[in-house]
Amino acid sequence: MKHLFIILSLIVYTLAGCTSISRSPLQLENEHLLAVFDASNGSLVKLVNKKSNWNIIYRGQLGQSFDMLVPLEWKRFHYVRGVDQSPPEIEATAGKITFTWNSLKSKLLDKPLNIKFIGEVTLTPDGLTYSGKVINNDTHVVEYVGWPYWGEMAVPDKAQRFFCESINQRKELHPNFQNEQGYWGADYPTQSVTLPESAFLLMRNDNEGITGVSEQTVPQELVVASHELIPGWEYDNPTSDVMDGQLVRIQFKVNRLIFTPPEESRELVPFNLSLYEGTWHKGVDVYKGWKREAIKQPDIIDLMKEPHTWRCVNISNAQELVRLAQESKTQGISVLHVNGWRAADTEDNMQSVDGLVSAIKKCQQLGVKIVLDLHINAADKNSPWYNSELKNYVITNLYGMTTDIRMLCPHTQGLISITENKYAKNTVMSAADGIIINDNNNNGGTFFCFDPNHGHGIPAFIQTGTYNLDRLFAAGVKKANPGTAVLGFGFLDAQTAIYDGYRMGNGFLRQEKHRYVNTQTPIISVIEDRTAREDLNLCLKDKYTICYNFSLLGREPDKYPLIVKYGREIESLRKKYKDFIWDGKFLDTQGARVEGAHLSYSVFQAADGRKGLVIVNNGTDNASTAKVTVEGSNRSLTVASPEKPEGVVYNGSVSIEPLSAIVVMENQN
Repeated sequence: MKHLFIILSLIVYTLAGCTSISRSPLQLENEHLLAVFDASNGSLVKLVNKKSNWNIIYRGQLGQSFDMLVPLEWKRFHYVRGVDQSPPEIEATAGKITFTWNSLKSKLLDKPLNIKFIGEVTLTPDGLTYSGKVINNDTHVVEYVGWPYWGEMAVPDKAQRFFCESINQRKELHPNFQNEQGYWGADYPTQSVTLPESAFLLMRNDNEGITGVSEQTVPQELVVASHELIPGWEYDNPTSDVMDGQLVRIQFKVNRLIFTPPEESRELVPFNLSLYEGTWHKGVDVYKGWKREAIKQPDIIDLMKEPHTWRCVNISNAQELVRLAQESKTQGISVLHVNGWRAADTEDNMQSVDGLVSAIKKCQQLGVKIVLDLHINAADKNSPWYNSELKNYVITNLYGMTTDIRMLCPHTQGLISITENKYAKNTVMSAADGIIINDNNNNGGTFFCFDPNHGHGIPAFIQTGTYNLDRLFAAGVKKANPGTAVLGFGFLDAQTAIYDGYRMGNGFLRQEKHRYVNTQTPIISVIEDRTAREDLNLCLKDKYTICYNFSLLGREPDKYPLIVKYGREIESLRKKYKDFIWDGKFLDTQGARVEGAHLSYSVFQAADGRKGLVIVNNGTDNASTAKVTVEGSNRSLTVASPEKPEGVVYNGSVSIEPLSAIVVMENQN
């Protein structure tokens, strides 16, 4: 950390309650940023990126510190505002300021609440880390605390679009702001991103931005990062600084849903906000760097080391599985993702269709691998097992109701025991090459469980239980057979620590940040019938495993001869140039430049440092000419394609047919 310093009027402030005493501003500053706090209320009144001159917060009167939701018996939406409190106690050391607000005041109550909030802000080389603690000695529950809370986030360049992104999403904040919350219960147009499931928060234009990371190696705290456009004005942001007597701004807040009951306290998970300059890659690199240090990744399992083509199938009996394997083998499909393999449960256990273990072995003898789809915390509500036991584990919400009667609470000892002793030791799953866990992805809004009969704290964060349950299951499966692959559906990025890869649907396929974050993690992507050519090209470009899920003309692969033929050609190309486009490090568009109409591309770096590119012509009508420049290299280049895998010399440009792809690779010279 270079030239890290803090400018303070005093080392320790203990002036709580002395509102008549003038306080000098508090500053955290280094070579990258300047942050100024109002000592009288702890609000952040100025924030500047010194490298780019982005005045992120520049109107001091908009400064905010924190807010807190503390429901009352007669008013649920009861907010406690940090700026309404008596001056906080302040302790400052080199690079860190700690604010302590005691006996929080509310405009709706005659006396203070017996709640203490300790908020810590730590200077990092590139930003600020917010942590803290809520100590609740009152009779009310503290449901969430907003920390950090910025009264404005100025757009760095109004000539550019400004986005809020995550690993799954891209939302525009400027010049258009789309309200997500409807009209009821929302004062202003609002957008939000939930963490840790969305991995990170990125607020950016094309030249700079801010990365938000909730430092959770295991999910502990539901974080809802929100932006509000004030005053309420949907779609087109106001162009003036003042409208109808209000200062126009985008307000930013990180809400931590901590549900702290009376006589308890909660530590807040550190939330890091880092400034960066450059493309979005620089912002995502902040998260990648944290993840690399905090979350160890497993070695790639044998099933996923080589390029394979997958197919989703549904079966009703074991003989059907063998038939589908035979059918798939002739089409170059070597892995089946199997649904429908479970028969009706008994009163206390799961059952498979008869003869499934034998059928799996026959498929494996054919050279077709079997991956079984498994729901651990979603139950069949019509089964005897559900009526005899599983219904007791259903998630209930704040009001004691169920929003999805299939969804089971992963914190219950009953479901934990079932997972460890029945699912993980199931003989059918032990026979399979892999299991893919279809998690509860917040179905029915089941973020928390409030059931008092489950033996967990009230409430329990479902993502914590889901992660721990999946880890328990994976460990049990690996203990019995280390070669069995355990995969997921990309619900939580932290699950890459326990999974051997994950499958994602077509909606995620176009979000390249999945592959950029998880450069080597096996990712399976579903091919949709209507956009099959585009999806196959994207699988090639972003190194996704192809998985067919045919339905438009029927489920048989031979009804889609052109799609399957192109898929086989892509798999052959991947095997031929494996060092580049399968085993190589994915750089997205970094390290090379491609010029031409309707083109997208990605760059891979082989182990020996040479680069290879996959270039796609996304146009539907005309061929496009691509000109390729590999940064810092004068090596000659070779060109190949799925249809023409034998390499030819690149002579300064190459023509790519519509909806087609090529590979361009550096030679050894």
